[in-house]
Amino acid sequence: MARREETDVRNWVKALGGLCAGNLSLKEAEARMTAYAPMLAREFAPSAFTVASLAAVARACSHHSPTFGEISNALSAWWEDNAPTANVPLIAGPQQDPWRQRVERERAETKADWQEPEAVRRAIASLVGQPRRLELGRMLAAMIHRHAPQNVGLLPPEFLTLLEEELR
Repeated sequence: MARREETDVRNWVKALGGLCAGNLSLKEAEARMTAYAPMLAREFAPSAFTVASLAAVARACSHHSPTFGEISNALSAWWEDNAPTANVPLIAGPQQDPWRQRVERERAETKADWQEPEAVRRAIASLVGQPRRLELGRMLAAMIHRHAPQNVGLLPPEFLTLLEEELR
C-alpha cells in the first residue's frame, strides 16, 4: 500500500476513534484505533475510507468504543451498499501549503530567538521609551513564558507582574 493511502486510512481510523470514544479517553480510543488501521487497510480498498463511510461507521458504532470486528462489519455493510467512485475524496491530513510552511518556519525561528538570553535582553532594551512599553512588555513576557521559560528571570519586575495577572 502506498504511503499516502496508509496515511489516509490512519486519519480515517483516528477520526472514527474521536467520534466513538464512548467511555474511553480520546487518547485511549486513538491508541486502540491505531492498532486497527493496518488490518482495515488490508481488508478494504483505499476508496472505502471516505467521509461518507466514516459517518456510516460512526453511526453504527456510536454507543461505545467499537471493536475491530464491529468496525469491519459496519464498513463492509457500507461498502456493499455504496459503490465508491474514483472521485470520492479521501480523508486526508493537514495540507502543508507554502503559507503554512512559512508560518511554521517563522514560528520555529521566533521560538529559537527567545532561547537566547541576549535576544531577550535586546527585546527588553528596544522597549525603553516606547509609549506602549507595558502593553508590549506584557506580550513579550507571555512569549518568553511560553517559548523559553528559563529566560523569564531576565524580564523586568513590571513585566512579570503583568504576566502573573494575565496567567490568573
